[in-house]
Amino acid sequence: MTRETIAEAITQLDGELLERYFAIKADLNKPKKATGRAWIKWAAAAACFALMTGGVLTLPGWREEAPLESTASDCSESSEISGPTEIPTWEEPRYTALEIADLFAVQDNLGTNQYQRIYVPDSKDLPLVAPGGEDYLGVYRYAKKGIPLDKNELSAFLDSVLPSLTDSLDITLPPYEIRESERYGGRERVYEYLEFGEHSRYRLKFVQSETYVSVGLSDYRDKQGIVLDGEIIQADQRLTDEEILDSLQSVKNKLCRIFGVSFTKEKVVRRYSSYSEHGVNDLLVYFYNETGHPLERYGEILSDYIHIRFDNIANYDGDIVSDGVLTVASVGYRKYRTPLAESYELIANAGLISLKEAEELLFKGYAFGGHYCPLCMDAQEEVSFEGYEFVGMEYYFGEEDDGSALGIPFYTFYKEIGTSQNGNKVYAKTYVSAIPLLGYDEYLESQKAYHRR
Repeated sequence: MTRETIAEAITQLDGELLERYFAIKADLNKPKKATGRAWIKWAAAAACFALMTGGVLTLPGWREEAPLESTASDCSESSEISGPTEIPTWEEPRYTALEIADLFAVQDNLGTNQYQRIYVPDSKDLPLVAPGGEDYLGVYRYAKKGIPLDKNELSAFLDSVLPSLTDSLDITLPPYEIRESERYGGRERVYEYLEFGEHSRYRLKFVQSETYVSVGLSDYRDKQGIVLDGEIIQADQRLTDEEILDSLQSVKNKLCRIFGVSFTKEKVVRRYSSYSEHGVNDLLVYFYNETGHPLERYGEILSDYIHIRFDNIANYDGDIVSDGVLTVASVGYRKYRTPLAESYELIANAGLISLKEAEELLFKGYAFGGHYCPLCMDAQEEVSFEGYEFVGMEYYFGEEDDGSALGIPFYTFYKEIGTSQNGNKVYAKTYVSAIPLLGYDEYLESQKAYHRR
């Protein structure tokens, strides 16, 4: 396993993650015990989040700018989302509780009445998106829309990127060879050019899959930091998200020039854990565009993007960690070969259950959590979500037998359960389907072996 793989796995064992899961910052109100407290919280959330016209959510750490000037074409996706011409509206439930439970079980091997541990320094750092008070939300199906591999296409991409990249890094690369290989247990074949930098402090990796082409640049060998045109890529985690984004504008401009793109949206993601003694485990910065897809409200990035990841985990002797300025960085650029937003098909608009109904299901034991380690889940203590502190909403995409993924909205409930050794607050997080389902009683009966209540 590579250092990056190990670091990502460790991060997942203690919190969020996915690449799809982004820690969206939000500042919510303090706990209320009454059932109606969530409506008060939603009003407070609206004030904190400053909802924009039309229901678009603006979150701390997310920022929009005027497009950068570039001679290259803007590679953001079209705002036109493909899908059926007539979207059905479901007034009655279409899925059973067992089917929705299987969305979690297939992907995460989880039973019911389980929860995910979330570590944050303060409640304002919880990854929450406030429910918007809609009567209906979309049900989506994700299916990759790829095109066959094309070695000539990847070669042309390399030729367009490598000269400016190597000039900025002040390095000379030897001749390279594009080869075909397998990834993820042979489930996907890719073309890739892998350069470990035998005579360089950097590691470069280019990959073409059926859905995207990507560039990865890191300095994990010597840990001296990535230097572009004499400027080191670094970030001070003690700054606010806005200040971090301001400090990286010069770096952003250089990366956009190197990759020939123009991105107008920015955000910062901070990942924490139970064991780090140096603030964040990872600090990620994303530059991207909006596509107009509704799922973007829930944190999904559906355009091409550049990201910078600052690593702050001490896995091995000599690893550099800091409470302040972070310099151990990797840079990635992903360009989708077909618009990613087109892979998220809206299959129906479904009516939502009320928060009171969701609470009743939660307290009855109908809940699905998401920790990636089954052994950790088996060892966790029972948590009563009575008097939970916060409620949010997010989409969960569960893998199905045909390889596609069904995505439905869930209420997310957070209950503070303690403080970790490093001082971070620990929250239990679990999910309740926000759309009505069939067979709740039958499902609960079938899951008695998993229940502790």
